[in-house]
Amino acid sequence: MKIYYRLILKLKILIATRRAKLFSPSKIKLKQLLTYKLGRLVFTGEMNGQAIICKVVKANNKSLLINEEKKLNTIQLRFKSAKNSTLIPRSLGIFDKLGNSYYIEEMLSGESSVTMNKTLLNEALQFSIGLFKNTLEVNDSYQAPIASSLLDVLPQEYLTYTSRLSIFMPEERQSYLQHGDFWSNNILVDPKTNEITGVIDWEESEHFFVGYDICHLFLMNENNLHSKEIGELVAEYLTKPCADFSQMVKKYFSGINLDTPDINNLLITYWMVFVMNSHRQLSISDRSRKWKNKNILKPLSEINKFLSPNNKDSL
Repeated sequence: MKIYYRLILKLKILIATRRAKLFSPSKIKLKQLLTYKLGRLVFTGEMNGQAIICKVVKANNKSLLINEEKKLNTIQLRFKSAKNSTLIPRSLGIFDKLGNSYYIEEMLSGESSVTMNKTLLNEALQFSIGLFKNTLEVNDSYQAPIASSLLDVLPQEYLTYTSRLSIFMPEERQSYLQHGDFWSNNILVDPKTNEITGVIDWEESEHFFVGYDICHLFLMNENNLHSKEIGELVAEYLTKPCADFSQMVKKYFSGINLDTPDINNLLITYWMVFVMNSHRQLSISDRSRKWKNKNILKPLSEINKFLSPNNKDSL
């Protein structure tokens, strides 16, 4: 069944790629296909002699590109006076042709990598601190979507668990604008100087709890270093705290002048959002029983140990 899904997906990508290139606006020259995700094709290219990144969707999904452009322009505007504003790409417009919409961003220099060393992690941490300070915007509506989405994700026997998970939500119940997919693959680095030259792919930027980006950065890096699923890492850190993770969290909250929250509560909250987003983005074939065991059931068994006595029902 998995082979069948993959063959269909490859054929779908091939047809969409050829159509996007064949019917692109005359000023846009598409080159290499970088990714295909949820109906969105991402290419390198050129427009009026400038290197670009072009994201292509069907015209009926143009609102996705408009929303992404709006987010990027807002962040660019708020970072305008910041020293690291050049790390964020500029939007160059949206164009329509023959049923497709083409969203253009400038291509920043540098290369992405699978993992980051401690020096780069610290640089990324400083960028995240700057993002928080320059885009401070509070939203208090993220708690309900997490709970309702978990109802769609957890196995039937765990559905009552969502109400008990709410005790791990941060007390202020507020969220702040963050990148949303902040990890090495979206962080460009100059291979000669080993310095960060850009942060890309802002389509996932959203209001998340404070510290989401830092949790994602560290855990995705560990995921690639040790070939472990995010859920496995969460379960492992709940069993045996990770000193490097705790240190990064403390440094981040010190940098934004907020008290450091309970590390386990922060980790569990991140896990809840991770499960919600993964269920939304992964195909059915990717959400195998093995994936669920590692990313949902294994962490749940550890999280159960942190429930207060009044909430701790046996599973």
